Amino acid sequence: MKINALNPTHEGLAAASDKVPQNGFSTSYAADLKFQGSSSDKPVRSESQEKFRSAVKFMIPTLAAKGERRVDEDEVMLEVKDPQHRYAAHLNAARKLWLESGAQKTDDLFTWVEKNPDLKISVNNQEINLKEIPKVEYPENSDIEKHRTVIKSGQWQRAGGAQIDTSSSPGKVGLPAYSVIVIHRNGNAYVHDYAKGRLHHTTTTGGKPIVSGGMIKIDTGKAKAFRLDTGHYKAELSELENALAFFKKNHVDMREMKFDAPYIKDKQAVGDLLEKYGAIPGRPISLESGDLPKLHDTLFNHIPAACLEAGISLAVLDKPGQVGKVVDVYAKALAGVIRQVYETELASTSVTLHGKVSTLRALFDRKLTTEFSPRSDQIGRCTDISKADAWMTGSGKDWLINRLETPSRNNAHEELLTKLKAFNGFGAIVWESIYGQPTAEANKGALSPLLPAKDSFDKLYASIRSNLAHEEFNDLKGRARTERAPIVNGTSLGGHPSVQLLDDGRPVGESAGRIYHVSQIADNKLKADYAQQEKQFGRQGMKRVGDPISDSSRPGLLSEFALQAMPQEFREAGLLETLQAHQFPHGSGTSRWQLHGTQAKASWDADKPAAGSYSLGAVVMLLGLGSLHAGRNNFLDNPELIHPAGLAIAAFMNYGGYHSFVETFPSAKAAASGERLAVPVSEDWMRQLYGDMVKAVRVYAPDAYASVSKYHDAFRSSSARAVGQGTARAGHLAAEPALDTAPAVVGAPRRKSV
Repeated sequence: MKINALNPTHEGLAAASDKVPQNGFSTSYAADLKFQGSSSDKPVRSESQEKFRSAVKFMIPTLAAKGERRVDEDEVMLEVKDPQHRYAAHLNAARKLWLESGAQKTDDLFTWVEKNPDLKISVNNQEINLKEIPKVEYPENSDIEKHRTVIKSGQWQRAGGAQIDTSSSPGKVGLPAYSVIVIHRNGNAYVHDYAKGRLHHTTTTGGKPIVSGGMIKIDTGKAKAFRLDTGHYKAELSELENALAFFKKNHVDMREMKFDAPYIKDKQAVGDLLEKYGAIPGRPISLESGDLPKLHDTLFNHIPAACLEAGISLAVLDKPGQVGKVVDVYAKALAGVIRQVYETELASTSVTLHGKVSTLRALFDRKLTTEFSPRSDQIGRCTDISKADAWMTGSGKDWLINRLETPSRNNAHEELLTKLKAFNGFGAIVWESIYGQPTAEANKGALSPLLPAKDSFDKLYASIRSNLAHEEFNDLKGRARTERAPIVNGTSLGGHPSVQLLDDGRPVGESAGRIYHVSQIADNKLKADYAQQEKQFGRQGMKRVGDPISDSSRPGLLSEFALQAMPQEFREAGLLETLQAHQFPHGSGTSRWQLHGTQAKASWDADKPAAGSYSLGAVVMLLGLGSLHAGRNNFLDNPELIHPAGLAIAAFMNYGGYHSFVETFPSAKAAASGERLAVPVSEDWMRQLYGDMVKAVRVYAPDAYASVSKYHDAFRSSSARAVGQGTARAGHLAAEPALDTAPAVVGAPRRKSV
């Protein structure tokens, strides 16, 4: 009988080892078969023939058919061969000693281990005796059955009907509440706890090939996350597709699951597979031929970089130093502007936006004061719900002015966030009153009495337009993005027959990019429900399909998976506790947008996070600060003001999950140096980004420097490891410099301060 290596489960394979193998194994044994007389059909085999027969019997079940993954030959096969199935990592260490001893001439490895129980080996810098090597459980078929899963109507159950929940599973390091999942060659899936050295992906397979495997998170019967991560099998892209096909075949709802494949370098191919099987919504924007659109997902944001950005942001907000003093100057100026709008005849001055006439007071109500209501979703808002009903009748204005005039202090990050959010709102008022408006000159005339910088405003605005918010910055291909589909009363608007997407939200006063809008919902009940939900939670805070951040209280860009997979260096630096201490319920921009544009792609290619496109909000904050500048020179002529302002803006945007550092700080750097912002940011600026910011912290927020330098060390260490594992690119991360005594911001010419 011929051994079919492509179908090792074919009937008769066990008997095949009694025949002459014909598929590449030696056939020299055929001539050596001897029989004892004519009355017997049984061959008498030599010792070498028996060894060959045993080897074939062992090997046949381990051969992988098409579409299957075999255990890693070099690292794991010893564990499979070992009658006691001692853990592969330790057996490989023992094998080195065995070879060095020369004992292989008399004893096989496993016999030698038994004979030398007290010899020591070192694995992961830990010494243990050979007799202490942990043993991986390879249970009998009856015990394996208890791990088998059945999926009914999307619910994961045991074969006996018990609901599966992994919330108490210890998981791997960084993956609490995850369990092992293995999809066997027979099409069944098995789920069980992970225990290093005892329960692995080979536990239910006995070392036989698998269709797919990884780590899975299941909450009360519903799959929440899948990570392609099988150390014993080294799963690749084909196994990810097999897992997705298995989920789809069994009607698992993948739209709200989190997926990760950290050891696959081709993230574009991963994204393509997730889209193909409906794990993420389709790409509604097609870029020109030759471009590679990508979607935002935890797959693309480099975790050490996201951790570093969160750490820097929180340290600066907690101990702002000179950053806080600069913010305070302009916060007091803005308080004065608000008083004029609400307490003088300027309140009734007319402005026209998008063809609609409004008063200055109504404009400030809509763009500024309302944003701080206890019922909004914005960071820096008032949290005293008792003020909500009277907010727009005076209490809101009074609260905001009081916050703006309170000096910045250490460990009062919410107060600083209020001031920064106010700059964002005021800058938006100035920008939207002028940019692209047919009535720009009239609107500028209406605003002029409010602006301390009215005499230099034209120069300020022209510089912002030419160097920062220029054509490349606003290029729609670079900024391409789509809102994730909102979920309204349990119904996703994505693909809903009565809902259409707006190709650009700006004509209706919303963000650039394809958005969901109440005007595009035909079903009246759904329209009313959507409007109510938007009012209650805000556009940023609405629940959306596939949002990577489900905990709306956590600051920064870290997804749920990224939080669980946080590198040990950041844990030791105290980042988890710091994130916990800075919780503030808010809507996250990271959860709102899918990204398709070349700006996000450039960030991912440099192993930098992306949350949106390059931040227009950061630019209008600079415009707002410049409009409030009362110095004799233009605000943009003062790098000693722009650098600390840039740190504050980057920290604010990162805290809210609105933008990454690449999307914010380079605008401030370009403004300080008088350069035209390159879009996408140049490789040199990408490479220098974190070093520049840390050095700026040392100068402008020195009390925060100790924490920031600790996070930076954690970033360099964990990133170097990621490069070694092939999950990050060496070109940018390996070049991240250690800190020294260089100037605060490298590459930016220093101007004379006023």
